Amino acid sequence: MKAKDYVERFRAEGSTVQALAAVIGDMFVEVRDIGKLRHVSTDAGLLSILDEMDQKFQAFFHLTGGALSDGSSMRKDAFGRMLLLKMPDIFYAWNRQKGGRLLAS
Repeated sequence: MKAKDYVERFRAEGSTVQALAAVIGDMFVEVRDIGKLRHVSTDAGLLSILDEMDQKFQAFFHLTGGALSDGSSMRKDAFGRMLLLKMPDIFYAWNRQKGGRLLAS
């Protein structure tokens, strides 16, 4: 799915925190699906897919302006933060590969 498709769904679901969580959850599923499709069997392959998905989330963030319907804002690093929350070991491996700067802000 493209970032603009995620934006359309996010807006259709009311641009809520729940809609944002659903988008990020679906991005995690997409990471798995891409890994299966590409027959990824190495850490480097998985980390590359995470890079791609993070870029997609950045595009999603910019297309939405980071705005939620309740007047609050999403974080630009929400994809990485959710990965840290749900799969910390994978996040830390990805963060090491990025030189420890994923959540530096």
